[in-house]
Amino acid sequence: MRDDEELTDDASPSNREEKKKVEKTGVQKVAEKTKHSHSFGYGNEDGPHRWTGKCQSGSRQSPIDIVSSAVTPMYYHPLKLDFLDVPGRINLTNDGNTSKFNM
Repeated sequence: MRDDEELTDDASPSNREEKKKVEKTGVQKVAEKTKHSHSFGYGNEDGPHRWTGKCQSGSRQSPIDIVSSAVTPMYYHPLKLDFLDVPGRINLTNDGNTSKFNM
């Protein structure tokens, strides 16, 4: 089965297992892209002098310095994760820079 093929709602055991494999593969791809993230900030230990590459120079680049007192709070519907019947523990965390999803 190709990654871009859509699975039907066939309840057969083999189809359920194949669907889980495809879902897990997608999660693994996201995890691979985020596992090398680095901490950054504006303090002495993680400030601009420690940023690498393009973010090390210039005045209009990420990471940006967001002034908390000037932020307008926004409220959104809670994040809904729909994973059918995937067994095991799922952990979604926000470290301030990225969201991390672990299974």
